[in-house]
Amino acid sequence: MREVVMPKLGMISRQGKVLKWLKREGEKVEEKEPLLEIESEKITYTIEAPSSGILQKIMVVEGQEAPVGTTVGIIEVSEKSQEVKEEKIVESFELPKIAKVIPFKDLREKTAQRLSRSYLEAVHVTMMMEIDASNLVGFYEKMRHEIEKLSGSKLTYTAILVKAAALSLRENITLNSTLEKDEIMIFENINIGVAVSTESGILVPVIKDADKKSLSELSFLLKKLVEKARKGELSAHELSGGTFTVSNLGMYGVDFFTSIINPPECAILGVGKITRKPVVLNNEIVIRPTMFLILTFDHRIVDGTTAANFLNRIKKILEEPNILMT
Repeated sequence: MREVVMPKLGMISRQGKVLKWLKREGEKVEEKEPLLEIESEKITYTIEAPSSGILQKIMVVEGQEAPVGTTVGIIEVSEKSQEVKEEKIVESFELPKIAKVIPFKDLREKTAQRLSRSYLEAVHVTMMMEIDASNLVGFYEKMRHEIEKLSGSKLTYTAILVKAAALSLRENITLNSTLEKDEIMIFENINIGVAVSTESGILVPVIKDADKKSLSELSFLLKKLVEKARKGELSAHELSGGTFTVSNLGMYGVDFFTSIINPPECAILGVGKITRKPVVLNNEIVIRPTMFLILTFDHRIVDGTTAANFLNRIKKILEEPNILMT
C-alpha cells in the first residue's frame, strides 16, 4: 500500500484543501500521473501519483480541508512500484532549507499583534514632504558641542526632530489624539515616543511633555532611554503614555519609508536620511542637502489638510531651526 499525503506546500502552510480528485476509487494510476488538485494559501496545485497501482481509497473528499501530513488517499501499488520509498511528494516541491529559527514570542509577538490590530482598524494614509536641510545641518554643527557641554550628551537629529514634532503638535493638536469608540480624545500632554531598534525588536520609549523640554534636556533623556532600551531595562512608565511617535531611519541610509501607527495614537512621523542633491533655487540649479518627512495618519481622525499643515509647520521649523531655541 502507498499513502498519498497532504504535502507542505509553503513555509507557513499548515493545511490544504482537496479541490478535485482526477481519479476515482478503483481506477488505475501511473506514477507521476496527475492524481488530485489541492489548494493551499489560495494557490492551486496538482499532485502527482507517488506510485503506480490502483487508487484503493479516497480518505479526504473534494471540498474538505486536512492538515499537512494527513493521508488523503491510498494506492494499492503494482509490483514494479513495491520498492518505492515514502514524504517524496513533499520533497518534490523543493522548499528552502532552514538556517536559523527565531522564536516568535514575547516582544516581537506583542509588537506584531498590536501593529496588526492598528493596521486593520485605522485608515492609514501617508503623506510625504521634502525639505531643504541646509540650515538644519548648519544648526546641528553649531549646537552639538554646546548641547554636549550642557547635558553631557551628544545632540542628535532625532532630538531635533522630537522637538520640532512637539512644537508642531501644539498648533495641530488633532494629531495628538486617539479614537475611543465614537469620540476623538485630544490629549493635553504632548508625549513623544521614539522608535528604538533592539535585539528583541522595536521598543518605543516615551518622552513626556516633549514640547516643554529644551534640546539639551531632550538629548539627555534620549541617550538614557536608548541605552536602557538596548539593555532591556525600560520601566512600564517609560514605555507608556505616548501620544505621537517619531521613527528616524536616516542613520541607516533610508531615503523614505512608510510606518504603521503605534496604537492608540493616530499618527507617526517617519524621517529619512539627509542627501545632497541638485535642486532648483531662484531659477538656478544648486546642490543642497534635503530630507523627506513622512507622516502616516489615521484618516478617521485627521484629514489631509490638517496633516499638510502639520508637515508644513515642521518644515518651517527645520528650515529655520533657531525656532527650536525659543
